[in-house]
Amino acid sequence: AVGSLTGTPTTAGSFNFTVTATDTNGFTGARAYVLSISAPTITLAPATLPAAVAGSAYAEDISAAGGTAPYGFALTAGALPPGMSLSAVGSLTGTPTTAGVYNFTVTATDANGFTGA
Repeated sequence: AVGSLTGTPTTAGSFNFTVTATDTNGFTGARAYVLSISAPTITLAPATLPAAVAGSAYAEDISAAGGTAPYGFALTAGALPPGMSLSAVGSLTGTPTTAGVYNFTVTATDANGFTGA
């Protein structure tokens, strides 16, 4: 006989379980297993953003892959240029008001709570 373990993991971790098989005569056998589930690698694109020009409208969509949609996006480090905003769906828009180099981190969170930046 064959048994199947199926499904889509939604939590990373190490899971211990025991499978018991019973034959037609009522005899049983059991075996303990450990199943390791890794968190997905969530990647964001584009890897670098196109340059913006102070005083000119800017729009760029940031996307994520590798996890389970839908994704939410948030600024988790640094600061956006004045006049710019990041929406929860990954749209970076606005009109930057001050020239300069701005370093910031955008983090995507998938439907199961896994993150990537």
